[in-house]
Amino acid sequence: KYKIEGSAQMAYALDVTLVASTIVTVAATTNGTAITGVDLYRRGNFVLSVTAASGSVTLNLAIQAYVNGYWSDVARFTQMTAVGDRICWDVGGTVGTSSTIEEATQSLAITAGTKRAGPIGTQIRARYTTTLGTSITFTCVGTLHS
Repeated sequence: KYKIEGSAQMAYALDVTLVASTIVTVAATTNGTAITGVDLYRRGNFVLSVTAASGSVTLNLAIQAYVNGYWSDVARFTQMTAVGDRICWDVGGTVGTSSTIEEATQSLAITAGTKRAGPIGTQIRARYTTTLGTSITFTCVGTLHS
């Protein structure tokens, strides 16, 4: 965590790891470990990086926020099938957001390549689904901002 001081404003940022480098060799749906205490932060930028992929493999990954007992999608990367990187910008911010204000709780149901507006909440995590030919290796990291 660091603080930038200027005029009468202070901005905060926190680097987070939603999924540490992981090798997946079976098809599965997995919840990442919740990151708690993120109330100070309103938005974030996240990177999904696939560093190895073999066979006919797919990876679907959503970033979820915790809302009073429920996890729901706030952003979802476009499906990954090969080595590469994708970035979700300004998750929780206001630029280019959906106009949806009410929906059922979600589990990888948000449209790929989209995000929601609004604060991130008290906890965030990644939830991902894989279908595999052989294996996939990936990470998901980000930076939260006030």
